[in-house]
Amino acid sequence: MTASSSEGRRKSGGRVFLVRILWIIPALVPALILVLFLWAPYILERELLARMENMGVQDPRLRVESITPRGIIVSGVGGKNLG
Repeated sequence: MTASSSEGRRKSGGRVFLVRILWIIPALVPALILVLFLWAPYILERELLARMENMGVQDPRLRVESITPRGIIVSGVGGKNLG
C-alpha cells in the first residue's frame, strides 16, 4: 500500500462527510421551522406573563392561542388587580 492511495482514501472520506452534511442541513431546516412555530406561542406567553408581573399585576393569567400573519390571538387575559 502506498502513501498516495491512503491519502486518496482520507480525502474521499472527507468528501463523503461533506456530502452527508450538505444533505442533512436542508432536511433539518423545515424541522427547525416547525419547532419554532410550535413553541413560539408558549415562549411568547411566558414573556407576556413576566411583563405583566413586572408591571404590578398580581396573579396574571393569559393564553396565547396562536400567532398568525394578521396578529397574535390571546385569550383569558386577567389578574387580581387588572383594572
